[in-house]
Amino acid sequence: MAGFWDVIDAVGSFGSMVLAGAAGFVAYRLYSVESERDLRAEELQRQQAADRLRQQAAGVGFWHDAARDTYCVFNASSLPIYQVVVWRSSVGRNQAAKVHPALRPDELLEVPDGRKRPAATGVQTVTLVRRGDDTSVVRFADNANTWWERDLQGSLSQVEPPL
Repeated sequence: MAGFWDVIDAVGSFGSMVLAGAAGFVAYRLYSVESERDLRAEELQRQQAADRLRQQAAGVGFWHDAARDTYCVFNASSLPIYQVVVWRSSVGRNQAAKVHPALRPDELLEVPDGRKRPAATGVQTVTLVRRGDDTSVVRFADNANTWWERDLQGSLSQVEPPL
């Protein structure tokens, strides 16, 4: 009879090891699934923060009004933008920048091209290094102090802050 109970003990011990292994596997899978879900949630939060940040910059329009010979910057976002710089350049000329300290929501900034009219009052003119191509851009800082650049074709990109 002692052999029978030894077999029962052996089967019970083996069954306990199998159950412990299965429980360990289930715990590992739960941990893996939970970790993966947390990583996806963090990535989604980062993406949403980046989208919110870009959303303000996307609300800033920039165009050249040829009829009035001015560059126009319009802040259609719900927050102000700061250090608005309009860079004008043309082949063979130095680039000039018009600096404006801030632009409130729904405010339009008109910067004369400068070739036909004098500069607007309250706007500082700075001469910069010549660019090799025909480009005009506006650079500005959003409410989170992130710097953006928009060109006349509507392209928007994040840029390094000026020194």
